[in-house]
Order: sequence, then structure tokens, then C-alpha cells
Amino acid sequence: MGIASLLVIRGNRWGFVHVGVYNKGFVQASSDTWEMFIRVGLVQLIDLDLTGVFCFLSGVGIGAICSLVSGIWSLVMHKSYATEVSIYSFLIGYFMCRLAIAWAQACVSAYYVAYAENPQSTQFDSTIPVRLEQLNRSQALQIFRANNLI
Repeated sequence: MGIASLLVIRGNRWGFVHVGVYNKGFVQASSDTWEMFIRVGLVQLIDLDLTGVFCFLSGVGIGAICSLVSGIWSLVMHKSYATEVSIYSFLIGYFMCRLAIAWAQACVSAYYVAYAENPQSTQFDSTIPVRLEQLNRSQALQIFRANNLI
């Protein structure tokens, strides 16, 4: 568990934003970004971010569709190559989908990093502060319930 925690601090996807903007090394950029998240209080929100899961599942879904279509075609045309064609088409479909929606994941990551750098900027709406307030309220409610105060 300690190794996983160290990997989150030293190597995370949000560090790529600092690599691109400030020309830092990846490990230093990841550490700096994670320290900013801790300082601003975004760690709980970052832990609940489902962007990566959505991108992964979209890739698997598109890969499965590609595999199904090519497998059917291959069974009709060349039965002896159906397995290989299905596997290759799944991999190609998965990676093409991941490449296509990587910009969405990068935009969300850049938004979190930009907010962490300057939370008082007028360019941001109230989405992140409202969500953080909701998370804090639900956490306080769970503490009260655990202590039988409600």
C-alpha cells in the first residue's frame, strides 16, 4: 500500500500538465501537482473523479463492438482466421477509442490543475467549490451517524 501511495505522489497523470506548461521533469511535476491538490483540498474530489474509468470503459465497449463486427465478418468470409481477426480488431478499436477521447481526460486534468494553482480566479465557475462543500457535508453527516448523534 505504501508503494501505491508513493506512485500516486511521484507519478500521476496530473503531472503531465506541469510537464507541458513549466517544462519540469515528470516526477517533480507530479509531486508539485499533488502538493497543490493537498494544499487546496482537492484530494477527495480527485479521488472521486471518474474520467479515467469512463475512458477505459468506453475503449472496452468500442473494442468489443469492433471485435464483434469483425468476428462475424471473418466467420462468414474466412473461418480459420476468426479468432485472430477478433483479437486484433478489439485491440485496434480499444486504442483508437482511447486516442479519440484522450482529449476529454486531458481537459479535466488541466482544469483541476488550473483550479489548484489559482482557486480565486474569476475564470472558474462554482462547480468545484460547490462539489467540495457537498463532499464535506456528506462526510460530516457520516461522522454524525457513526457517533449516533443523528
